[in-house]
Amino acid sequence: MPFDAPMLTASINEISSLLLGGRVEKISVPEKEEVIISFHTFINGVSKTRKLSLCTYPDNSCVHLTNVSRENPAVPSGFCLLLRKNLIGARLTDVKQLGFERAVMFSFNTTDEMGYPTERYLVAETMGKYSNLILLSNEKKILLASRLIEISLNSKRPVLPGMRYENPPAQEKKDPLTETREGFRESFSSEIPLDKHIMRTYFGISPLISREIAALSKGNDIESAENAFFGAIDRINGNAFEPTLLIDKDENAVDFSFMPITQYGDTYSTLSFGSVGEMLDRFAEDKNRAANVRHRASDLLKTVQNAEKRLAKKIQILLSDIEESKDADKYRDEGELIKANIYCLKKGDTKVMLTDYSEYPPTEREVVLDATKTPQQNAAIRFKKYSKLKAGREHATVQLRLARDEADYIERVKFSLDRADGESEIAEIRSELESGGYIRSNSQKKQQKAKRPKPDTYTTSGGYTVYCGKNNIQNEFVTFKLADKNDIWFHAKNMPGSHVVLICNGEEPPAKDYTEAAMIAAVNSSAKGSAPIEVDYTKVSNIKKPAGSRIGFVIYKTNYSTTVERNEAEVKKLKNK
Repeated sequence: MPFDAPMLTASINEISSLLLGGRVEKISVPEKEEVIISFHTFINGVSKTRKLSLCTYPDNSCVHLTNVSRENPAVPSGFCLLLRKNLIGARLTDVKQLGFERAVMFSFNTTDEMGYPTERYLVAETMGKYSNLILLSNEKKILLASRLIEISLNSKRPVLPGMRYENPPAQEKKDPLTETREGFRESFSSEIPLDKHIMRTYFGISPLISREIAALSKGNDIESAENAFFGAIDRINGNAFEPTLLIDKDENAVDFSFMPITQYGDTYSTLSFGSVGEMLDRFAEDKNRAANVRHRASDLLKTVQNAEKRLAKKIQILLSDIEESKDADKYRDEGELIKANIYCLKKGDTKVMLTDYSEYPPTEREVVLDATKTPQQNAAIRFKKYSKLKAGREHATVQLRLARDEADYIERVKFSLDRADGESEIAEIRSELESGGYIRSNSQKKQQKAKRPKPDTYTTSGGYTVYCGKNNIQNEFVTFKLADKNDIWFHAKNMPGSHVVLICNGEEPPAKDYTEAAMIAAVNSSAKGSAPIEVDYTKVSNIKKPAGSRIGFVIYKTNYSTTVERNEAEVKKLKNK
C-alpha cells in the first residue's frame, strides 16, 4: 500500500483546493489511530461540509478527504478532547508538505482561552511504524501527540509535550523533485536494475512507482531510464495526478497510485478516479477493515485464536481416547469366555486355550491370565476394564461433539470479527464473548443500554428489502426480530455466513429477487474465490433455535437449495448506503 511522498503530494493538492479557508466544526476519533475533522467550506457560492481523514496506523497511514461516515465511541479520548479544545472554530490557513517527506503540516488561525488571535498547527506523519499525529502551539511546541515518544526510546527525536517540534530527520538520499538530468546520468548504472537504483538513490518514492518507472523505460539504457524517471517526476511537479486503483479478478482493490500502473499487464485491471479521496475511500472499503479490526479488537482476536488452538488440541485428545477405547469389546469378550470356561480353570494358570461357544462352529482362543489371581478375579478385571473403556468412549464421544460444536461457533465468531466495521459491531461481539465466558466483563465499566443492532440492508431489483446480519447477535436479530414467518431465509450451505432474509410483505417475489438474495448470502459467507456457492433457503417459520444452543445457531429441515455466483460487484450495487 504505497502512501508514499508523491501520493501525499497528490492528496495535499486536493485538500488545499477544497479546505483552505474552511472552519473546523467537528472533530471525532472513531479509531485509536484515526482522526476525522469536519470543515465547513464556502466555495464558489456553495456551502458544504467536507471531512478530512488523518490515519496513523503503522500499516495503514494516510491523509485524505473522505465521504465515509464513521461511528464514534461513546466516550471521547483525551487526545480527541484536546483537539476539540484547540481547533473547533479554527480556520485552515495553510497545508504544507514537509519537504518531500511523508509528513504534512496544517496551519490554523484561532483564538486562545482569553479570546486573543493565535495559531495552532497539526502535523500528520504517515511514516509506517513511525506514524504520528502531533498538535503544536503557536510557537510550534508540542501540546500533545497520538503517540508520545520518550527520550529513552528515541534520543534523537523524542515527541513529548513542551518540546519544540522538529521535522522528520533528513535521509541520506537525493530529493527526486530537484534532481537534474545531468545528476541522474552521473548516478545511473546499467549494472543495477533501474527500480533498485531509484530506491537506493532517491527518497520518497515507493517500490511500486520505482517498478513502474522501470517498466516504462522498456530497457535499461540511460536514455529510456532518464525519460521514464523524469516523466514521473514532471507529473508530480506539475500536479498532473491520475488516482488509480488496481483491481483483481474478484473486483477487490489490491493497490493504489497517483499515476496509471501498467507493470502487471493482465494480472490486474485498473480503475481511474477523479479524486484521491474517492479512490482511498474505495480502497479502504476493500482492504482496511481487517487491519482496523486487528487494532480495535486485538484482544478479541487473541481470545478467539487461543480458543481455536485449545479446541483443536482437545479434539485431537478426544479422538485418541476414542481410538484407544476400541479394545473395550475385546476385554468384555475375554471376560465372558473365562466365565463360560471357569469350570476347567484354576489359580496359577498363565496361558490357556478356551472354547468360544459364541461362534459357530465353536473356536479355540488363547487367553493370558494373571497367575496370582483366581479365574473369577481374572474375569472381573476384564469386565472392569470393559466398563471403564466403554464409559470413557461414551464420555469422549459426547465431549467430541460438544468440542466440534464449540469449534464451529468460534469459527463463526472469527468470521464476524473479520467483517466487523465500527465500534458497535465490535461491542456486540465483545458482549457475546463475555456472555459465553470467553472474556471477563468489566464490572467497573459503566453499564450502558445495549444499542439496537444495525444489520446491512439491500434492495433487490424488484424493490424488495433484504436484511443481512454481520455477526451472531445481528443474525438472531434479523431472523427472529425483523423477519416475518412468511419471509424467506437464506444461508450459505455448510459454512460460516450471514443470516439473510428477503422481506416479502405478503407477496411472492420474482425469481430474480430470490437469486439476488441468495447471491447476498453467498458473498457474505466465508467462501473465497469466484466458484459457484450452494445456498439453502426456506421460510422463516421453518427456522428453529434449539434450547440451550449458542447464539446465532439455528436448525432447519424443510428447505430448498440453489447455486449462485459469488458476484461481489453486483451485490455492492444492491447495498443501501
